[in-house]
Amino acid sequence: MKTTVITALVALCVCGMAFGQTSTVTLQNQESAAFYYLVDPKALDGLTAGSPLLATRVAEFFGSQSDDLQFSSLAPDSEVKLDGLSDGTHLLVGFFAQEDQDQFPVRVVSLQADSRVGERFYAVFASPSQLSVTRGVGRLAKFSKEPAAIQVAAAQQVQPASTQPAATIEAQPATAAAQAAAPAARAELAQIASFSRSYSPESFTRERSDGFAVLPIAESRAWSLTGSRISNVSGVLDSTGLRLSLSVPGGFSESVSYFFYVFGARAQGRKNVLTLELEPRADGARGACLMWRQGASAPRVVGTVSSSGTTVEADIPADEVARDILAIGSNGVSVDLTAGWYDRALGTWEEFYYTTFTSDQIPQEF
Repeated sequence: MKTTVITALVALCVCGMAFGQTSTVTLQNQESAAFYYLVDPKALDGLTAGSPLLATRVAEFFGSQSDDLQFSSLAPDSEVKLDGLSDGTHLLVGFFAQEDQDQFPVRVVSLQADSRVGERFYAVFASPSQLSVTRGVGRLAKFSKEPAAIQVAAAQQVQPASTQPAATIEAQPATAAAQAAAPAARAELAQIASFSRSYSPESFTRERSDGFAVLPIAESRAWSLTGSRISNVSGVLDSTGLRLSLSVPGGFSESVSYFFYVFGARAQGRKNVLTLELEPRADGARGACLMWRQGASAPRVVGTVSSSGTTVEADIPADEVARDILAIGSNGVSVDLTAGWYDRALGTWEEFYYTTFTSDQIPQEF
């Protein structure tokens, strides 16, 4: 009887000690740049490091307006202990602030905390990154780069205070510098292609973990679902950049992406070099545009996306258009437009081809 009581007391003490333990995770920064991170940000609740929508949701998270959210920092070649984590999986989201770069690599890691096994160690590297984000934009507003040379030049341009009456100053015409600083007028969008309500491709593609198949459209699960039907694609290329607009009569779904597969010279078996993925509902009501480049380990967020009712528009700055899109082919580029639907429950992609158009078909206004 005494043995039984003692055994029970020992077991109770052991259980009590285990219950009182907290999980510790140690992060080790393996890079020469500081790593700024968050653990379990509320805006990314439900997201995992293996989620197919990870890139778009994280891109939208960083692109959101800066708020009171404070990133913790981890110095280069240093480590930090994250104490008191509850047992289970936690989401680590962070970026490496590389001083000489305009794009910061982002890492998203699932941390496993378990008080039964003690301390866990996670080494974080800048590569391979899940995506990259632009410094000085959204939640990275504090990381904008303003070289000292620019500040000096601005100071040198300051003129002595004028002795003229205020009324005379107000009557002065705008200077050339002020006119140059005024925003450029935007060219109007023009139709590239349209599709009737009865439009239906003969076939579609379905991709899942066990393979890829081309199937008759009658076997599609997603063709009749919200967002799959496009009625119109419009665009314009002007001095400010490239704008692409899609009209979708049924509105948009978080499960739908629109793909612009960009080709240079086409040849049998040759893959496209670059893809633009337009997500109207990357994070609820907000959208994102991702640029996937052949050979790159992660997509890059480009431009801005806006949607209203049944229309979504991507606006890509001129410098990115010239560097990434037009540079693909000296004799112009061609683009395949498709709509894709991701079925989370089944883990399948269904994709529907709409049209192919060339850069010459995009109106140009300069």
